[in-house]
Amino acid sequence: MAKKRFKMTKEKRFQIINTIIILGIITFYFGRLIYFKKKLFIIYHNVNYSYLSTVLVDRIDYSSKDRLMENEDGTYTYVGNVNNNYISVSGNLYRIMSIDANNNIKIIAQEAITVMPLFEKDVFNNTSISHWLNKLELENTGIYEKTIKNSSFLVKNSSCICQLESFENHICNEALDLNKFGLLSLKEYLAAGGQNSYLNNGTSFWLGNRNGEGKYYLINEEGAIGISYSDSLTIGVRPVFTLSGSTTAVSGDGTKEDPFILLNSEIEKALDAPIGSYIQYAGIKWRVESIDENRNVILIMSGVIQKDGQDYAIKFGSHNYLNLKSGLGHYLNNEFINELTNYEDYLVIKKWKYGTFPYIGEYDYRASCYDNEIECYVAIPNISFKHLTGNENIYLANNGTQSDNLVCIINENLIKYINTNETANVKAVICLNGQVMITSGIGTEDNPFVLEVISNE
Repeated sequence: MAKKRFKMTKEKRFQIINTIIILGIITFYFGRLIYFKKKLFIIYHNVNYSYLSTVLVDRIDYSSKDRLMENEDGTYTYVGNVNNNYISVSGNLYRIMSIDANNNIKIIAQEAITVMPLFEKDVFNNTSISHWLNKLELENTGIYEKTIKNSSFLVKNSSCICQLESFENHICNEALDLNKFGLLSLKEYLAAGGQNSYLNNGTSFWLGNRNGEGKYYLINEEGAIGISYSDSLTIGVRPVFTLSGSTTAVSGDGTKEDPFILLNSEIEKALDAPIGSYIQYAGIKWRVESIDENRNVILIMSGVIQKDGQDYAIKFGSHNYLNLKSGLGHYLNNEFINELTNYEDYLVIKKWKYGTFPYIGEYDYRASCYDNEIECYVAIPNISFKHLTGNENIYLANNGTQSDNLVCIINENLIKYINTNETANVKAVICLNGQVMITSGIGTEDNPFVLEVISNE
């Protein structure tokens, strides 16, 4: 029998060609699928894109006692003198403290952001410091919260603020701070190792708990636990807040030299400089205090006014408030300002606020800093300002009611009254045009931002 010859019809040829094309398309897209799956695998296992909590847990060094420790409830806590838990948020340096059951990350400022009293015999939520930290419906609240450029990654903080009869073996009750920003609790300090941990930074700062007599606990310069001894005690405020579990880091390895960074931002103008960063102007180092409603930059001196290399202590004047016709106000806006290069090109005249303490011990910055104002180029800070740390015997733009001759200073960690004919150091504040360009520097104390040179010709 003769073999039947296969005959390729036009229709079959068309079907075969279509099949080959379809198989080719499937093969191509399947290959691309594998490629992108591998790429996504690599990306999500890279520190730049992984959830930060995952990165922290994955790299635990179990050979060291100073590390991220896993707790019985599945949470994690940094203990001991760890050196790889640094994180930068809005330009300021923080330390990662813990990871909760929802992978939220609690952090604390490495250094005190400012110094303030904390004398109120009340739960922490109702104190001046809590109002200073958190934006509420009350007027002039949330001064610190405004420094956080992108708050979308924040969740409500949860820290123990209960009243404790003893700090030994205490158990926190249901008194919790559920605001976004708070202070370190005594329990958290002890859990990290207390005096022998990274939380001991060599400075005094407040804790969020009170003792049985209503006095707030504190940590002293040696890292020991103490109790407030005066209603006018003015020591460090180290804000604590919590990042959501979906937080990612765009760079960094957690060391002090290369901290985790959440957001990269381009810095071209003065208004781009992070709060707390350093700016060099007229041979003086300043710190960025805030950005005002007109997008200008409030600067506060890093140190105090000096002459011939020494602190220049001067009399306040004949009044207990800044006066442009005499005393400190006249000096700042006539003699001192002439030492600031081309100040008309760099600076903006501003209305500066000041107020009155009824007496030291009845302190509330919201009621004591905004009663009056003076319009000028150079002023002094009131107690609501940040970056008041590290200086002794400095004037505040606050005065007393007992006498027209009393002005306030910070000295030896206390707010005090002195007479207007006594002398104190001056920590000047100015308002820099936010559009001035930054030409160099990285904003640190050792390498501050440098402003563009503006000719006076």
